[in-house]
Amino acid sequence: MSIIDVVILVLGLVLAALGIAQLATGKNIIGGFARRQVGTPVFFRAFGAMYAFLGLLIALNAFQGPFGKTGHLVLTIVAGMGILVSGTWALVHFARNRTAGGNRP
Repeated sequence: MSIIDVVILVLGLVLAALGIAQLATGKNIIGGFARRQVGTPVFFRAFGAMYAFLGLLIALNAFQGPFGKTGHLVLTIVAGMGILVSGTWALVHFARNRTAGGNRP
């Protein structure tokens, strides 16, 4: 494992930890609107879950570990699906919420 792999692993785990913290608190920790709470806690939790899965996906690409090729592939697919589901959940909630700029009747 080279130094670049270690740096990528650490940065992925830090991003995952920030995403988990945002998921737990429901407040915007990651992103450009940290001063303005534009959305609702549910939106920020979904967005945090997306960042947590993204951080795990980045960390998995740097470290194959004891999982083997098949286990690494399964974990990569699970993390990718987590990003898609959480991102879709955040997008739908953002689009339906009027205070976040959406257009709900």
